[in-house]
Amino acid sequence: MKRGNFLSSLVVTVTLTSCVTTDLGTIGAIQAQTAALCRFVPTAKTIASLLSLEIGSIAAIVGEICKAVTEPATAKAGQRPEISGVPIEGYHVRTR
Repeated sequence: MKRGNFLSSLVVTVTLTSCVTTDLGTIGAIQAQTAALCRFVPTAKTIASLLSLEIGSIAAIVGEICKAVTEPATAKAGQRPEISGVPIEGYHVRTR
């Protein structure tokens, strides 16, 4: 690989990584709480975007995510849930 290509790749990688740089403990806590409360695990990218909105505490973010993913009107309309323009991406988990 040419040195110029390597440096360009490195810059892109560092830039993309910094976009989602957030405390992993906070992300994990939000994922664990949403999984327990509403059986939904949002992506780290979604959580990082919501944290940048300064919605409030972890509990407030968890509440907003659960409200968005369990809202009947959103499911009926076939729209993706979102909070303040941030699409809520992730997956639902099954109960055992």
